Amino acid sequence: MIESALEHVTGYDLVELQSEPFWDGLDINSNYYLEFGRDPTAEEIRRFQAALFRAYLEARSEKFDHLAVLRRTLPMVRASLM
Repeated sequence: MIESALEHVTGYDLVELQSEPFWDGLDINSNYYLEFGRDPTAEEIRRFQAALFRAYLEARSEKFDHLAVLRRTLPMVRASLM
């Protein structure tokens, strides 16, 4: 499970967040457009990934509220439903 969690969260880097729609593990049919007030620092991205990792382990899958983790850890990013 740890390997799967690591694989899952490493896909959420700054390039991915800025270039692909963001989806929430609780509702995989909904995609979000992300607007950046500023680019997150490398440390902020690592904190976001760490929070995703913990949530993945708690849920034992990727079916958890990614959007809540994004809003909590990267407040400079606003998500709008596509």
